[in-house]
Order: sequence, then structure tokens, then C-alpha cells
Amino acid sequence: MMFVPFTEISTVRGSVDYFAATFPLDRLHYAFPPVVFRHQLYSTLPLLTRTEINREIDLLQKRNAILVFKIDPHSDELLMIRSDDYREHVRGFVRDHRLRDYLILERFLDHVHHFDITVTKGDLTTNGATFSDLEIQVLVAVGVLVHRDVGAWWLSFPGVVLDTRGTNLR
Repeated sequence: MMFVPFTEISTVRGSVDYFAATFPLDRLHYAFPPVVFRHQLYSTLPLLTRTEINREIDLLQKRNAILVFKIDPHSDELLMIRSDDYREHVRGFVRDHRLRDYLILERFLDHVHHFDITVTKGDLTTNGATFSDLEIQVLVAVGVLVHRDVGAWWLSFPGVVLDTRGTNLR
């Protein structure tokens, strides 16, 4: 990707790409994929309203360009990860930790674009996904799902811990 000065960026997609390209992966020892917070877009795209930015985020999500995550169950703050960065991060985590359940995770990656911020048991058993309870436990153990409620999970990514009891992203 060619580096574009930030002052020339006027779209949500351009801003997401900019922030992802400048994300300090090396300082975080590649423990996180490049993440972009929604408030970053609000503050750096002054010609767009919050509604316009939210609509463009929704479009990017529907086009499978980004995945959207909730970082705190008690807040409206969201973060975004480009879909390719998410897949690369999950595959890297599986490889680095020598996990033997990589086929389950590959199947999850094939279906992740069908999921929203909250994933239900029904989501995991429709659209060709058909994950068993044991496979769902593997997805939680790896960190791509975080328990939310009975039969519901937050979409997540390995390397982050969402404290569903409090307000901490660790």
C-alpha cells in the first residue's frame, strides 16, 4: 500500500487503511492485529457526520472489508479490524501456538463474515457453519469468541481479553 498523507484522506475506508498501516505492530510484538477505533474516525473525518461514518462502517462490514468488535459491554465504543488482517492474525496465532484445532478455526474464518458483534448459538449452527458445542468451546479457548450470555458470545480475536464483568480491555 502506498503511503498517503493523512490530510488527503476523506473516506472511512481510507482512514481505516491509514490507521491500520500506522498501527505499531512491532511495539506490541504482533500480539494484536492493526485495530482502528470508531472515535478515531469521528475525530479525523470532520467533513462527515457521525451518521455518515456509521453508515460507511456498516457498508464496509457488509462488503466483508472489515469486522467490527465491541471492546466493552458497558460502552458504545467499537473497534474495527480489516478482514484480511483478522484472518492473518488468527492464522498466525494458531501457527505460533501450534494449535491442533486449526481446521475448526479455518471453518470459523470462512464464516466470520456472517457474524455481527454478538454471535448466537443460532449463528454458529446456520449458514453452513454448524459448529458443535465442543467446537464452540475451542473457539472460546482460542479467543475468537468471548462468553457474553447463555448461548451468546462477543466476536473477538486472540490476544485480547474482554472482561465481561467490568470495563477492562486487557
